Amino acid sequence: SPDDKGSVVSAYFVEWSASDDFQSRSVFNATLNADSIHSERLSSYKGVNQAFNYYLIEDLTPGVEYFLRVAAMNEAGVGASSRTTPLSLAPGSKPTDLDDQNGVTV
Repeated sequence: SPDDKGSVVSAYFVEWSASDDFQSRSVFNATLNADSIHSERLSSYKGVNQAFNYYLIEDLTPGVEYFLRVAAMNEAGVGASSRTTPLSLAPGSKPTDLDDQNGVTV
């Protein structure tokens, strides 16, 4: 954005909830330093040899559908949140409705 003055992303603000509007009391969040997010080469993805960052959200309730959004943070502040594709997913289920089978993305 024009307001970030080219600042490097220093952290990510991750929110997850069973409510698609993120307005319930059951909204959880984590602020992740950019260096704490793992990066691996995932050969099962279409972008072979492309690095992907990931964060494992633990203690989710099986069978409950969760929504997730992520915002980047830098010295200018917190950016706009991005939603995942698909919009929600229950722990243990696979995103089988995606045509390209790339998994869950933000």
